[in-house]
Amino acid sequence: MLSHNLLICNVAKCEKNNFPLIIEVEKSIYRGSDFNKDTIKKLVRKLDWFALHKTVTEMGETNFPKDLTAEYL
Repeated sequence: MLSHNLLICNVAKCEKNNFPLIIEVEKSIYRGSDFNKDTIKKLVRKLDWFALHKTVTEMGETNFPKDLTAEYL
């Protein structure tokens, strides 16, 4: 989801905040990974949190915070 959120359209005619990909999930598998708090703190500032929240919730996650709060920075 983080990679998807960072993608931007590089065509001159694209509108602001234009995400080129729509994710349609047919099947999802949760895979755990190592968590590096410092890396996430640096990355989270570059994200469009609204778009990330929208994508994550559309994929069925119900426990994702709607707003980016200071605890994530």
